[in-house]
Order: sequence, then C-alpha cells, then structure tokens
Amino acid sequence: MIDLYNNTIDIDYMNRIIRFAVQRFPDKQMDIFDSISKNQFISKKELLTTLLESGILNKNLSITIIGSWYGSILIPVLAPLVKDVTCFDIDEETSHIATYLHSYDNVSYSTQDLTKQRVRLEKHNNNLLVINTSCEHMTDMIDILNLQYTNPKYATRPENIWVACQSNNMNWIDGHINCVTSMDKFKLQLPMNMDILKEIEIGEDRGTRYFLFGKLPQRKE
Repeated sequence: MIDLYNNTIDIDYMNRIIRFAVQRFPDKQMDIFDSISKNQFISKKELLTTLLESGILNKNLSITIIGSWYGSILIPVLAPLVKDVTCFDIDEETSHIATYLHSYDNVSYSTQDLTKQRVRLEKHNNNLLVINTSCEHMTDMIDILNLQYTNPKYATRPENIWVACQSNNMNWIDGHINCVTSMDKFKLQLPMNMDILKEIEIGEDRGTRYFLFGKLPQRKE
C-alpha cells in the first residue's frame, strides 16, 4: 500500500483518500491531502525505516500514537505488524475522519489531550512503543511520559517502553508552540535517562526535522 523507499502510495489507497476527502469532508480536504504530502513522506520514512530495522515490531507490541492526526502514513504500515495501536488526537473531527480512513480491527482512536489527562495502560502488557511526530505542537514529552507511565496510581507501567519522537525548527507555522533549534535542545524535552538508539536530522524545503528513537530504562520496584 505504501512504498517507503520510493515515496509512493498504492493508487487505490490514494483514490480512496481523495474520494473520501472531497465527498465527505470538503472543508478538510487540503488538510487530509497534506497528511500524504512529500514532506510527510520524508519525515515518516525515516521513522518507519528505523522501526522496521529495529526488530521491535511484532504481535506482542502495542503502540500509542500521540497527536496521531489522520494516521495516513503510519497506520497502514504499522497496524498489520503489531498487537494493537491506540491513537490520540485533541481534535474530535480529525479522530472521526481517521476511523473511516483506517478501519483496522486492532486500531482505536481517542479524542484526548494527553498533556492534561492520564491514560491507563494495563492492556499494553510488557511492550509499548510511544510515537509522537508532533512534539512541536505540545508540551515537552518528558511531561507527557511522566503523566502516563511513572505514576503507579494511574497506570501499570510496561516493562519495555520505546519512544520515537519528532520535532522541528519551523516556529512560524501556526500551531507550532514548542519548536526546537537543534538536536541537543530536542533531547532536553525527553527523559534524561532515555537510552537514545538513533538520532537523525531530516532536511526539507521548510526547515529541519529532528528525530529521536530510544528506550526508557526498566522500572525498578
């Protein structure tokens, strides 16, 4: 359906997205089209290639996507490979649209602001991957991770937690409230004790994206 290495989308999948956007949500069609733009392919390709090569994607892994948007590139690649995917986005209409675009049995969508609410994670068992490709839109990931995974009153922390995050230096774009200007500054937004397995700077015509992939240390009882 999606060829990461040639930056292409299966024509039937592309036509389905176009028809759906034009017929059902004409006021959102440019936003939906942007979710499969060249720049989105460039940034998601590095993330997905890293995950595919890491060896962690299997049927014992659960994924939480923060700021999931429409999931147009991530979901078709990841959903068939893992146990389940939980998508969180603050916009209710966006989550509603995503349910129509990607109706996988193991994918669920929730309208929730994870910077303010805690999420129970018992169903994730021992292996969890947290993805956030929109760090520039929200508070630091260290705060979000602390809310979700380190307070035993609200969550049973999985044994293995991997984190894959992206931010950028494009602070002139509407909604970008927490951009960074270097990889070192991006690292400060994540837990200091995270073991960084890969870091990549991704250049595009509008600026630079920063990608970090790592693993949180196992919790000590």
